[in-house]
Amino acid sequence: ACSRSGLSCVLTSASPQLERLPAEWSGNSVEFYPSQLLLGELLSQAVGWLEWTSFVVLHDFNADLAKYVTLLNRAYRPVYFRLYNPAKRNETLSALRWIKDANLNNILVDASDRNFRDILSLAEIARCTGPQYSYLYIGSVNVSYYRSHIAQHMLSGVNATIVDAVPLEPGSGFSSELQRWQRGQALISEALNSLAAEAGGPAMADSAALLRGGDCGVERLAAAGLRDRIVTEIYQSLGSLRIAGSWHVNFSFQFLHLDPDSMNPFATWSFDRGFQPTPNASAADSRHSTVQLDWIRHRNLSVVTAEYPPFVMYRTRDSRGQPVYGNDRWFGLAIDLFARVADINGLDYRIYGAPDGTPGIRISTSATGVEKWSGMVGEVMAGNADVAVGPFSVTYERERVIDFTTPFMGLGLAVLMKRTEVPADLFQFLNPFDRDVWLYTLLALAVFTVFVFIVARLSPYEWFTRSACRPVEENVFSLHNSLWFAASSLLQQGSELVPTAFSVRLASAFWWFFILVIISSYTANLAAFLTVNKLNEISTLAQLVNQESIKYSIVSTDSTYTFFSTSKDPIYSKMFKKMVLWNATGQASFIESPADALRRIRVGGFAGVLESPLVDFYRERDCELTQVGETFSPSAFGFGVAQGNIVLRNMLTEAILQLIQQQYIVQLSNTWIKSYNISGLPCSSRNSNSGGLGGAQSTPGKLNMDAFTGLFITFATGLGLSLLALAFEIVLKVRLARASRS
Repeated sequence: ACSRSGLSCVLTSASPQLERLPAEWSGNSVEFYPSQLLLGELLSQAVGWLEWTSFVVLHDFNADLAKYVTLLNRAYRPVYFRLYNPAKRNETLSALRWIKDANLNNILVDASDRNFRDILSLAEIARCTGPQYSYLYIGSVNVSYYRSHIAQHMLSGVNATIVDAVPLEPGSGFSSELQRWQRGQALISEALNSLAAEAGGPAMADSAALLRGGDCGVERLAAAGLRDRIVTEIYQSLGSLRIAGSWHVNFSFQFLHLDPDSMNPFATWSFDRGFQPTPNASAADSRHSTVQLDWIRHRNLSVVTAEYPPFVMYRTRDSRGQPVYGNDRWFGLAIDLFARVADINGLDYRIYGAPDGTPGIRISTSATGVEKWSGMVGEVMAGNADVAVGPFSVTYERERVIDFTTPFMGLGLAVLMKRTEVPADLFQFLNPFDRDVWLYTLLALAVFTVFVFIVARLSPYEWFTRSACRPVEENVFSLHNSLWFAASSLLQQGSELVPTAFSVRLASAFWWFFILVIISSYTANLAAFLTVNKLNEISTLAQLVNQESIKYSIVSTDSTYTFFSTSKDPIYSKMFKKMVLWNATGQASFIESPADALRRIRVGGFAGVLESPLVDFYRERDCELTQVGETFSPSAFGFGVAQGNIVLRNMLTEAILQLIQQQYIVQLSNTWIKSYNISGLPCSSRNSNSGGLGGAQSTPGKLNMDAFTGLFITFATGLGLSLLALAFEIVLKVRLARASRS
């Protein structure tokens, strides 16, 4: 109509039908509302500003989805759309339950204010409430309507925000289309009056005939040239309009926190300036946070846990035999720590155990992307628990579906096994030498004894008169004296027998050299056997992997399984393949619990891969247990909360940081790991040679015959030289005797 009549049409409200009209039809129009393209830019930036990585759009039939094109082009994670049909509330209820199961905590509502109210009511039924759920509503809500119909839903603790798409005073809004239309006429009249006053008053005013177009939301201006003049005036006062199909964008939007008693603006957005905090943004944010903090403090939080000594343990009676109930049944390092954190924040809570007693792993993923988890993770995701407390490892897989506080303890994985049992040996002093060495040494002693006896008998220089009163030549190296001479030399005790013949002395010299090497080797090896504890022969992870006699396994229901199953390291990958094979063939099944691991390790022939604090806990109480190799796969323990519950997470984190600064967690760790339930000293104090966290030390091997072959050859050579000396002595003696007779 505007195009045919040549009139300038002023449009005051958006309509999907008008947005889809050809550009030439709007040649004479002036539009006073943000385009879908501008709204798309706003929502795209708002999602990034709010740090939403994934979300759901709940919209009614009147929503124009064209505004989401920009958002979809920039999203790097799926954006889900669900239709709200007031006539089919059960479908929306099912959609909200799917949102909860899919762990989608951010919901963008594009609907009328009445439908927004109904969606919040259904969200309470589906349990999509609490600080972890963030709602962003696009549109305006009348203050009185908000207080009477919507504010009550803010008592559920949801984090709700309104994007007011009309640049009005804070807190205003419309409860009907009539009010929107009347406000549009007021804006135009105000702009025309300002324009007329600037251009000369009545002259300009007469050139523009303001005609009512009924309730169609269109104003007709008779002066076609008025459009060009109107651009500057209204653009400066309102900030955004479209003229002849071209947008002049400087529209301003405001973001308002929804609290149980009021709507408080905290930021504005415009295409040119982006997001800007309002003057009272700090007060609005503080008020909104206080509302959520009070909601958390006035609830009895549900805390899920699982047994894992010494962090979490369960009892029915205390140390005096008296029955205990409620939270008192749970005790341990993590329980004491959370009790202190809760006391700092003034929180009430109820502890219960995870149905399957595990920290939790991913069980399955449905075709719609809904992940199902077991254990504590599954309880938090399902909304059954507000906090997961225990030795809860912070991993990438878990952080995708829940949030963690700052870690309160660092850790890693370690291999725990029983020390090698060495049977009692009454003849341990013989261990430095191999049996063959001892036998050949004794044989050498016998050979030397006989050899000295014969050589001394044959040598003429070993015969002499012992007394002048008895002029009879004698030889002191009888057989038993020769044995005594050889044995006393071997035992380094000395002897009163002194050889005089050169042949005997030469043989004795080589015997003494033989003894020197034998005794030195024996002494050194004996010292090693007697002073070094004979621990496990497996001292590194690589040695454990490359042997077959000792089986090993992991707990299949915690993060350790995920680490080994996804590791690319050759050693860890080889370990996992072996563990899967042993579990399938029944040679070594996966560990069911820490107690199961301890039982199997104590039996022997088995090693368990456990988290290092638990390894330290068991080693302090059982000195027969040892750690193999170093700690690997560094990680940390933290408390888990529902994804998006930033308020609760920050409360717990601030308390943990305070306790870390006060050294409270260090003291708590020493108490539970090194002192709890120990009579006497812990093993680390009783056995200084336990190797600490480094594991076992290697055992020196026995010296075999190969190490002494050269020594025996040298000894035999000496004996041969002694025989040559003996022959020389005999020949010399015979010649001298013949010469004296002649």
